Amino acid sequence: FGPRSAVSHTIKATVTPQWKETVVIPAIERYRTKSRIQENQPNIILELWDDDDFKSKSGETEGIAKLATDIVKNNDELIGRAVVKPNVVLRDDTNSVTKLRTYPVYDRHVQVGEITAAVELVEVIEGDNDMGEYGQPDEDAQQTNNEAMIYKIPQRLLPSMQTYTMEVLFWGLRDVQR
Repeated sequence: FGPRSAVSHTIKATVTPQWKETVVIPAIERYRTKSRIQENQPNIILELWDDDDFKSKSGETEGIAKLATDIVKNNDELIGRAVVKPNVVLRDDTNSVTKLRTYPVYDRHVQVGEITAAVELVEVIEGDNDMGEYGQPDEDAQQTNNEAMIYKIPQRLLPSMQTYTMEVLFWGLRDVQR
């Protein structure tokens, strides 16, 4: 966001990570009126990185020996970027509700996936340290050099989950030709 950035926790060993955390970047100064900020929300860029322990440099699958020689350790690669507009939350606005939205993730000009997130630009009063519903940072919160803090996600943003069972019934195959 502007010259500021923050890093979330790394989710290991999954192709569908769920962070369930809030990254707060404090003290961003905007020199505009409140109404102008609401009308023209700034763009926020979310970058998604792949943090595998091992990656193939060539991407080839010619054989185990070839693949083993091309493996590089700790070589993060950019998956893509999502450009989002935040919901502007003003101190005196009690009707503002931020909801989860799905944003496309692009690598260059090709859509490579989607990310579901809720992004807010919250007005704060200088010197006020009240984090409201965010409470205290996670016990294992990581504070980066730009003082961004990681909090547990507010309960109101978590979607309600339901468990389902899927049944697939096969009656048999008829007249199958080889």
